[in-house]
Parts: sequence; C-alpha cells; structure tokens
Amino acid sequence: RDIFGSSRPYGSGWDIGAFEYVSGSPPANQNPIVSLTSPSSEATFIAPVSITLSANASDADGTISKVDFFTGAALLGTATSAPYSYAWNNVAAGTYNLTARATDNLGATGTSSSATILIADNETILPTDDDLDGVPNAIDRCPKTASAARAYVNIFGCALPIATKFDIRPDFNATDINGVQNLEIGISQFGKISYLNKNFLLVKMSAGEDERLNLDADLNISLGKITLNQNNLPQLNVPATITLNNIHFTTPKILKDGAECTSCTIQSYDKNSKIITFNVPGF
Repeated sequence: RDIFGSSRPYGSGWDIGAFEYVSGSPPANQNPIVSLTSPSSEATFIAPVSITLSANASDADGTISKVDFFTGAALLGTATSAPYSYAWNNVAAGTYNLTARATDNLGATGTSSSATILIADNETILPTDDDLDGVPNAIDRCPKTASAARAYVNIFGCALPIATKFDIRPDFNATDINGVQNLEIGISQFGKISYLNKNFLLVKMSAGEDERLNLDADLNISLGKITLNQNNLPQLNVPATITLNNIHFTTPKILKDGAECTSCTIQSYDKNSKIITFNVPGF
C-alpha cells in the first residue's frame, strides 16, 4: 500500500517507486528585495511632467510576481515583468514620497526605501543647490559639502564643527565659518583660547569637499594644559591668547612640549583669582 493506504500492484517494473519523508517544517519563505532606482531622492521637476518610476527586484527563493509603485499610500501603477517600471503622466505640482513594493510568487512582500521629489509649478524658479545640503548656491558659502555632512550645515551652508564639550564657543549655526575673524573656544572650568583678527576656514577639506572639523577629538583643554592636533587643525596652529583658570603657581612658566617657551609672553597672572593669560606663537 502507498502512504494513503491504497493497494499498489506488485511485481511489475512500474511499481518501483520511492517516497521521501522530511522531518520538521519547510524553510520560511523569504521576502523579496526591491530598490527604487528612479527618480532619485530630492529630484525636482516643473509641472506638468511625466516621470518614469523604475525599480530593481529579486527573490532569493522564488520569483517576482509584481512590483507596485506608490506615492504615500496611494498606488500609482504596477509592473509584472522586468524591467520593472511605470510611466506616471501629467504629475501636478507638489511634494511626493515615492516607494516600490515587490511581491513574490508566494505573496511575500518587500518595500524599498522612499524617495522624496518636488514638482514645482511652472511659475516657480527652483533654486540651484549643487551640493544638495539644502542651502541654495546663491547664499552657500561652502558649495562643496560632503554627503556625510549635508545634514549638519549652518545657515551659510557650511559643515558645523563638532564641538559638544566646549561651553565657550560661538554660535556656529549663525557664524560664517568660511571666514571667521575672531574666535574664542574653551571650557569654563579650565580656560579658553582666543584668536583675534584672523580669517579662519573652520571646515575640513577632504578630496575637494567640505567635511566637519572634529574639535572635540583634536583640541583638548584640561587643568593647566592645552593640546592641539596640528595635522587635523592646522588653521588653529597660529598665534593666540590663552587664558587658564584655577592655576596654582608662585612663579608660573609657560612650557611647550615640555620645554620653557621663550617666545611665549605672560600678559597677567592673578594669584587670588588663579587666572593666567599669555600669548603663544602657535602650538
């Protein structure tokens, strides 16, 4: 008898067969993978416009049955074979959040990352923003912001320095850090560095793009001591005035790299307030 209890003929060649028994549950169906390839996020168009939405989709343990294209929760159209695309015609002005959703042969789904696009009316002049940091070229003082820094630019379009540990610092968001004239940075408990009448570029140039200076990592102010990474902060390795707080010396001396700094000059030292101010030619 077979596995269903039915009698089977005996002795002839076609009776020879095999039954396979599998223990446990079959593997779970994997969700398909889909990515929206066009249009790109932050793309802009002038209405009315026709846009082709395109996606790549794959399924590791099956096949793709369809790819649906959405704006928000509204279905725009469906593609059932590769290359997966949909022609979206006569799109009105507005901001749209686009996604693609793939469905496999067993009904599992996967959704792409979203892409936000702007459709402006034909009377709107779109500002040009070549580095995509949200600040138009016309007012962008740092027009080559690196992609990793685009979310951290100030109102002038420049990458904000990382300076969370300093409570003495300018408002970097409202400061044109592409041409800082005067700068004070420090920690109230320990002291500060003052630069006057300089012209600083407080961004980091890397491969022709502007990235964030990491002041937290490369400038340290502690009790009686200041250290500066000259390689990473060369723009701060210039003459400056240093004020140190909570200093306890009878006859203070300024040391640079462990040796007395003969080119440094002490402006003042108040034993009562425990504050010393001196000038340095650099670090």
